[in-house]
Amino acid sequence: MKKAIYVVILLVSILSCLEAQDTEIPILEYGDKIRAKLPLSSLESEFQFEGKAGDIIVIDVRDNDTLSGLYPEITLLNKRGVQIASTSYMDDNVDNLAMMPIELPVDGRYTILVTPGEFSFVQHDAPFTLRLLQPQILESGIAVRESVESDFPAYYVFLAETAFTVEYELLGGKFSWMLSLQEYKMGFLR
Repeated sequence: MKKAIYVVILLVSILSCLEAQDTEIPILEYGDKIRAKLPLSSLESEFQFEGKAGDIIVIDVRDNDTLSGLYPEITLLNKRGVQIASTSYMDDNVDNLAMMPIELPVDGRYTILVTPGEFSFVQHDAPFTLRLLQPQILESGIAVRESVESDFPAYYVFLAETAFTVEYELLGGKFSWMLSLQEYKMGFLR
């Protein structure tokens, strides 16, 4: 009887290890757009990427199915698993999206955790799209010509010590937009 218990424990241990190996954490690179699901069983999706000190990035997560009840929240962990930033500072996230701009403090591997926010009511696996972006840094007086997707916003960075003005012009296509010049002082995310 004692040997049978040991065999069962050994089998459970082996199966647990095999299951853990099957769930590899996706490794992202700047510019990647990945479709994923927030599993109802764990309510957490994990992704990793390599970053360098001083990189300015944007992590963008959007619910693919507004009926899923996912109001995503993003947490960024350093290589030791310590939280360095979170979108939980946005107390009233009533949109099906989350966006985090940040300047990375050190070289290394970072982990992105996507979880349901306070207003979520997820009742099944919730599909979402995650983008890891390194936006173009704009320079004063230099024009930029870009095309953007209608489903996803384009992000740009302008580093300034004083107030500034942005001018833009539609060169073609339909112009259905919501301009959001949000004041993100990079200092609070450093």
